[in-house]
Amino acid sequence: MRLSILLIYILLKASNMFAQTNTVYEQVDDFTVDQLGYIYIISKSGQLKKITATGDSVAVFNQVKKHGNLSHIDVSNPLKVLLFYKSFNTVVILDRLLNVNATLDLRKIGRYQVTAIGTSYDNNIWLYDEMNAELLRVDEAGNKIASSYSLTDVLDGLPNPVQLFDQQRVVYLYDPQKGVYQFDYFGGYKGMLTLIGWKDLFVWNDILYGRVGEQVIRYNLKTHDQQAISLEKDLLRAKKIYFLPQATYILLDDQLHIRPSKAEL
Repeated sequence: MRLSILLIYILLKASNMFAQTNTVYEQVDDFTVDQLGYIYIISKSGQLKKITATGDSVAVFNQVKKHGNLSHIDVSNPLKVLLFYKSFNTVVILDRLLNVNATLDLRKIGRYQVTAIGTSYDNNIWLYDEMNAELLRVDEAGNKIASSYSLTDVLDGLPNPVQLFDQQRVVYLYDPQKGVYQFDYFGGYKGMLTLIGWKDLFVWNDILYGRVGEQVIRYNLKTHDQQAISLEKDLLRAKKIYFLPQATYILLDDQLHIRPSKAEL
């Protein structure tokens, strides 16, 4: 595996840490970005707002807190946004304008300890059921389409995933302590990527981005090449960073800073 270190500065000195081209949004609790460049901002008040890259409002969803604390938002399909509430075993399915299409109560389909969810390649939903050690794919009504065997029969130790994503019909379960588990689209186990201790995991066109220590790592899922981008000290306290080809997204305190990328990754 080739590791190339790209030493670049992505912020200026503390006196002018954010340039004039930087766009800032206030009172932000979390954010994500979809493949079309739309930005999804979750405010401190519990509002989900979808905006364009230029800041124009597209849609608003005001019931983020209806099912408790939001654990994860999946926007891998911009036409079908998933809101996952781990504590309530609930998935809320929104359309592109953030209208509610369906609400899936996982307890009603016998799934009481789902720890990660994600959109599947066929626009259904992947679930990882920790209680049954099973990866399964269901439709919006919760009907099972495919599932793995019990992973207790396949793995020496079970994953404790914090994130799940489907890329080109390969499913990835990320456990920060053990790495990235890979499965085929039937749920069959394929192997492991030993990427440990990553934060802010994000997939963009077969590239896996994440933050490890004082670096942002760019990992090619096809070639397994890596690039590491060193960060200035001022950025290390950021709550979340997405370093993507079109822009760098930085959640610092309660502010989301968006800076056009100057270097192609």
